[in-house]
Amino acid sequence: AAAAAAAAAAADAAAGGGGGGRMARIPHIWRLQLHHEACGFVRLDVSRHQTIRDISHAIEQRIRESTDNTPVFSEVVLHDVSGGGSHTGSHTGSNADTMIPLDMTATVESIGLFGKRRHVRIGFV
Repeated sequence: AAAAAAAAAAADAAAGGGGGGRMARIPHIWRLQLHHEACGFVRLDVSRHQTIRDISHAIEQRIRESTDNTPVFSEVVLHDVSGGGSHTGSHTGSNADTMIPLDMTATVESIGLFGKRRHVRIGFV
């Protein structure tokens, strides 16, 4: 019985569980889906080494391509609305207390964007 328990524990550890269950593996490339009232859904594939600036520029390009006229903004900014996370800069937008701009130089992996993707909003500067 002890050998079976040890074998099960070893199999769990090999499968990525450190005794606390299995851990999901984040894909190298995954689809980020964001919504904004003015422009609807924006979907794009992102990778762990992309910067937030790269993603912001891609979103800006998608928005400009999908609208008949050029939107009046100079830059797209991604905000964390969860109240925490890696951020820099000043608060902007109508929900200034809860919309924290993400660090444009950070990577998808370094700020854990996959885990906070449901708390990210599009903003304009």
